[in-house]
Amino acid sequence: MYESSFDTEIVGIFVQIGGNLDLSAAERLSNLDLTGTHIEGEFRLAYTQDTKPTWQNGALLTLRNVSANALQDTADGWPENLDLDGFAYRSLGVSGLQGTADIADRGSEWFVSWLARDEPYTPQPYEQLASVLRRMGHREEANDVLYAGRERARALALANGHYWSWAGQSALKYTIGYGFGHRYFRSLYRVLGLVFLG
Repeated sequence: MYESSFDTEIVGIFVQIGGNLDLSAAERLSNLDLTGTHIEGEFRLAYTQDTKPTWQNGALLTLRNVSANALQDTADGWPENLDLDGFAYRSLGVSGLQGTADIADRGSEWFVSWLARDEPYTPQPYEQLASVLRRMGHREEANDVLYAGRERARALALANGHYWSWAGQSALKYTIGYGFGHRYFRSLYRVLGLVFLG
């Protein structure tokens, strides 16, 4: 699909791809449904800033239950709307081409905003990304991603009227920060506060 232009949505459900799926420099992409597709190589949206695909307003990329060996993109190569539930990949940014964008070094804020495009919320995309980041040595980013996932779950519980669930998650947030990274030490601050108060 490299440098291709599309006038209509694309449905590629349960496709078996023996190599890479490359959307680099594709134009006028609207809805692209890859549900259940298996990609033995890379799922490549772009490998440099000059090769990012262009998406139409409101475009949706469905990667539900898609598996790929690697994911390669640029920071602004994604459409507005994503369905990432079940999307599995083993590594980030491994094409090895000169000038390739290094996905893993983007920082927590980019990852969290990327996952926020996934509707409706499911925990799997957060856990998948955190697992890959941790394996690549980015522990703090992995913890930030998991924390953001828990925050979305907490907000959803409140919005759906599941008040007991929201209260329980809020207690975890404000006591141990859901148990992720340095936030875990929040409990220590409270214990020290009680000790000094005593």
